[in-house]
Amino acid sequence: MGILRKVCWSWRLMAAIVTAMVMAACSDDGVKNGNGEMAGPLPVTFHIGTPESEEVEYTRIMQDASEIRINKLTVYDFLVKESTEAGKADTLFESVQYLTDAGDGITTPKAGQFIRTDVGATACLSLHTEEGTQHVFAFIANEEKTHFDSILYQKILPIDSLRRTLSVRRLKSGESCGSLVGEKGAVMTGTSVPLNFPTDLKDMEKMKVKLYRTMARVDVKHEVVDGQNLRIVDVSAKNCAPTSYLFGAGSDGKANVETVPKGFSPISIVRNSAVKTEDLESLKQGQTCGKVLYLYEYPTTEKSMPTLILTYTLNGSPRTMEVPMTSGGARIEIKRNRKYTLVIGGTDTRMTYTIRE
Repeated sequence: MGILRKVCWSWRLMAAIVTAMVMAACSDDGVKNGNGEMAGPLPVTFHIGTPESEEVEYTRIMQDASEIRINKLTVYDFLVKESTEAGKADTLFESVQYLTDAGDGITTPKAGQFIRTDVGATACLSLHTEEGTQHVFAFIANEEKTHFDSILYQKILPIDSLRRTLSVRRLKSGESCGSLVGEKGAVMTGTSVPLNFPTDLKDMEKMKVKLYRTMARVDVKHEVVDGQNLRIVDVSAKNCAPTSYLFGAGSDGKANVETVPKGFSPISIVRNSAVKTEDLESLKQGQTCGKVLYLYEYPTTEKSMPTLILTYTLNGSPRTMEVPMTSGGARIEIKRNRKYTLVIGGTDTRMTYTIRE
């Protein structure tokens, strides 16, 4: 099967963020009453950046709009309060706003709206809060109503209840993984830094939020000399996670993937339905087919090995090869917001398979 090796790649946020003009239009200090409290709604503007990948091999131009487009945006407000336990604080649910798309051609969102930008979106909230309070905001893009939404007004909920909520985009065995993105767009999540009201609202850096996709992507690269007559037919996967937590970690920084979701059972998936058979078969040496698979993070406590299944013909002979997601014999921990590349190399007598991260 050859040697599987791991090369680190990174997802990063595009540096440019639209700032001062929209901030001035939507956000201000609010109106205070005689007690120093906000007497009316307080407009609050956030500048949201969507993920961008390694600028050399995987530029924004190479990404599908569905991987970065914000179609729907929900913002949860959590209030930081002193805990009964000394030296600790509770971050408890306060309110939620389901923002609407202001539409094309709009440059300044009204309260309760967001507008798309070249690097993400600008969102404007309307809040009732007291002066001197501290808040943390959680952002979820392109997700449907979750279990957290169904119980948020039934009891006092800490922010980790949202962080450990499972995505509604659940895969079934044998299903195309393209549904993790599709027309609805990729589910992306992120949180603000703790914000003191109203003083931090004028700090442009603090009002920026980064979003991260909840799933990983797998591309396929053809590195076999064209004369060897390799034709890639299909790529699927087995021992995959059917769902994932909305956020990668709890407020303590501990990765949620260390906890197996309730009812978890590994599944098999087929390639993204947006990738056609001819897209793979037409690959020549040095060419890459993107978005072949989307994978959720895989629980680190699970013993089953996530495995890619490669179907191909070599010199006219049909073959199938299983490629475990390993590097140096150790399992690759599938992480959200990453791109992995299955590199197929070698000769007509010895094929090699490398998974690059």
